Amino acid sequence: MDDEAERRLNEMAKMDAFYCDLLSKCAALSEDYHRIHSQLCPDDRETLERYISICEELEYQRTCMAYAIGLQDGKRRVL
Repeated sequence: MDDEAERRLNEMAKMDAFYCDLLSKCAALSEDYHRIHSQLCPDDRETLERYISICEELEYQRTCMAYAIGLQDGKRRVL
């Protein structure tokens, strides 16, 4: 992503109420997450991190597919 697209994305995120709400909830849970994470044994930490990573990759892939459908349908323009 180039700098201009990144800037536009950041501006859009700041204006998106749902995104801002999720960001706030994430920040509120961050300390608890790190506390719990630090109490796990190394193997459990690694398993949890792999699981979270795969879930994020699944969501990213789904987002890419939805964007491609939108482009095909002409509902979104390229940034």
